[in-house]
Amino acid sequence: VIASANDACTALAEFVAGSDGAFVQCMNARAKELGLQDTHFENCTGLDDTAKNHFSSAYDLAVIAREVLRHNWITKYTTVWLGKTELNNTNKLVNTYDGITGLKTGTTEKAGFCLCATARRDGMQLIAVVLGAKTSEQRFSAATALLDSGFADYRLVTLSADPKKITQITVKNGVQKILNPAVPAKQQLLCAKGSGDPTYEYKLKRTVDAPVRKNTRVGTVKVKLDGKMVAELPVYAGINIDKTAFWSVFVRFLRT
Repeated sequence: VIASANDACTALAEFVAGSDGAFVQCMNARAKELGLQDTHFENCTGLDDTAKNHFSSAYDLAVIAREVLRHNWITKYTTVWLGKTELNNTNKLVNTYDGITGLKTGTTEKAGFCLCATARRDGMQLIAVVLGAKTSEQRFSAATALLDSGFADYRLVTLSADPKKITQITVKNGVQKILNPAVPAKQQLLCAKGSGDPTYEYKLKRTVDAPVRKNTRVGTVKVKLDGKMVAELPVYAGINIDKTAFWSVFVRFLRT
């Protein structure tokens, strides 16, 4: 990761899958799981001097980077500038760009100078992918421009439904007559700076029939930004509610 060591990459592939070829099969299977339409691997290193059907795209590489960053420990290595072995990081932004978290360079004669750069500021993580640059400096300047634009033009907005608007729902024929839906968890939305604050529209069912299973969808909170719908927060039942048994209905009838 620090020094683009293809020998280490191959050693990892052999350790995990038994061989480079077996590991490549795993790579292509994972790419399919991620829904990548423009990616196919022939080896685990990315070297393309003899490869005939080895390719990817900027978008697919950004998706891969997003998955890699779910493992927070990776940045422990991608942010190292000078390792204990005196190896310098091939990503020169590590030593110069504010908030840089990685991620990886790549260079071949066919692909040119490439870079997937990631950075985090104020809780917002951005990914910039540059492919086919003519020089190493060009890829770093292009990635810097992309990241600068992202941080300058966008912000994260926390979406939070009002618990008071998540009203009770009547349960027909249930052992419990009232259902208190679970309030949707807070989510973050990327939006342009200068946009207004989000507004919310609450649409919940008035009644539901028992039995009700936990996590059954019972409503929706629509989120609008400057009058345009940008997200939907599903509202779910927070508990199980069983249907009233016949004998309990009969006893209640007799008591009445």
